Amino acid sequence: TYLVASESGGQQGFQAVVAEIRIQYRIGMTDAQALQSVYSVADPGVVVKEAANRLVVEYFASHTLDAVLGERRESLAESLRSRLAENFAVRDSGIDVIAVLIEAIHPPAGAAAAYHAVQAAEINAKASVSNERGRAVRAAGVAQQEARQALDASQATAIETQQAAQADAYRFE
Repeated sequence: TYLVASESGGQQGFQAVVAEIRIQYRIGMTDAQALQSVYSVADPGVVVKEAANRLVVEYFASHTLDAVLGERRESLAESLRSRLAENFAVRDSGIDVIAVLIEAIHPPAGAAAAYHAVQAAEINAKASVSNERGRAVRAAGVAQQEARQALDASQATAIETQQAAQADAYRFE
């Protein structure tokens, strides 16, 4: 649970958000990294958790609630992963950060219903756009099929008329 700056009713304040973040790490693949992790880090799990927590607190402290909820989780995860990797490289801890997975950032209780309604509206809008695109493609397909049938029918009529004219010309000769 983290505090994030927000504005409500023209007044600035803080809101609590809950973030579900997982860090995948390993002890480095070289002998030097393995020795560094053994001699400089008592508990790698605790070190990773504390470093990640510190970086997430910094991020949430420097952004507003709207920015936190609106930003893409992938970009935040990649930024956090690179900063953690940098942090561990500087400390010579022998820890490699493999991935940062941000599973969810839950909005504050008071804003959750509105936030979820906005997300639902966005999903519904995208679904409507997709449905209309599908209808347009179907309509274009039907129009192409009808145009093809009309063209084929007119070509067939033209050939029949031409053949009838040739037959009449043959009989006339």
